[in-house]
Amino acid sequence: GLFEQSVPVTVEDFQYVDVESVTVTGGRDLAVGEKLQLTAEVKPDNATIKDVTWTSSDDTVLTVSASGLVTALKEGTATITATGFGDVKGTCDITVTAAAPASLTVEAPETLSIFDGTGSARVTSVVYTDGTAVTENLPAAVFASDNEAVLTVSADGTLTPVAAGQATITATAEVNGRTVTGSNLVEV
Repeated sequence: GLFEQSVPVTVEDFQYVDVESVTVTGGRDLAVGEKLQLTAEVKPDNATIKDVTWTSSDDTVLTVSASGLVTALKEGTATITATGFGDVKGTCDITVTAAAPASLTVEAPETLSIFDGTGSARVTSVVYTDGTAVTENLPAAVFASDNEAVLTVSADGTLTPVAAGQATITATAEVNGRTVTGSNLVEV
């Protein structure tokens, strides 16, 4: 009952190639609440082990996932490091600033009848990168419709139905030096 089998094996010379450098790309300053995907370039291209481990010098300011996704948690500066095999490192310094304007909340009627006359759209809040919404001192916004055959909108947000269908109303404003937008779908 003993079974035996042999298989021919060819052994070739194995050339182990060390990691010579790791370069982190894609870095830029962030506002609290923003996320950013970093990339680690391991050289040479034929390095035997090209995996890297990501770390942050201050996890209270910036966290980094195993794939290099950085999340800004609070104001400050931290160094993100990608460490390749053989303890070869690449770094990227990122400064986190206060939460910045990210979008506008636009209020508009969900439906508007051609027979009802006009409606209106307005900005009700500015949403920041950390998720907070500010409802005071709202910016002047310019409104636009993506389907003027269905619904027109004046620069001040007056909606005029034209025909049955759907249109997205978009508001654009400048807040703290950033251009932000928000939109809402209206059914006519």
